[in-house]
Amino acid sequence: MKTAAIIVLLILCIALVIYLVIMKIQLRQIEAELHRNLDPAYNRQVTVTLLDRSLSSLSAEINRSLDMQRRLKRDAERAERSLRQSVSDIAHDLRTPMTVIKGNLQLLAQEEHLSERGAEYLAISREKADALKEMADTFFEMSVLESDDAAAQLTQVNLTKVLMQFLADSEAAIRLHHLKPEILFP
Repeated sequence: MKTAAIIVLLILCIALVIYLVIMKIQLRQIEAELHRNLDPAYNRQVTVTLLDRSLSSLSAEINRSLDMQRRLKRDAERAERSLRQSVSDIAHDLRTPMTVIKGNLQLLAQEEHLSERGAEYLAISREKADALKEMADTFFEMSVLESDDAAAQLTQVNLTKVLMQFLADSEAAIRLHHLKPEILFP
């Protein structure tokens, strides 16, 4: 009877040792899979082959965590792209009114009935408008350079409308230089 008990205990010990070795192998595989998941191009779930409730639960939690990290990264990249586009749009929207303001200030500078104090205010306004226009231009150029959009999106443009807007915005500069553009639009 003692021998049978010893044999049973020995078999149980061997089974436990085998189970622990398999568990250790699984843990190393999970560790290796987590390490490979550090690479952004790698996108796989952690799997276990051992039928152990605790190890399966751990694997499921790790997978939920990996999914959440991927989702957060995707959301952050989307938000960054949106922010860059907004910065670019704002910079572009600032440039057009600044061009009009500068042109109007140039026209105002040609007025003959401008008081000395008015001329001082005009000079300050022109200086500040020039500085602001330069900042807007720099801001726009920076936003274009920092934009990492891989491919440009092609869209149809109403060239007549764009040219009419350009002429309207540049009216002050056209008058200032006594230009008379010949415009023939279809």
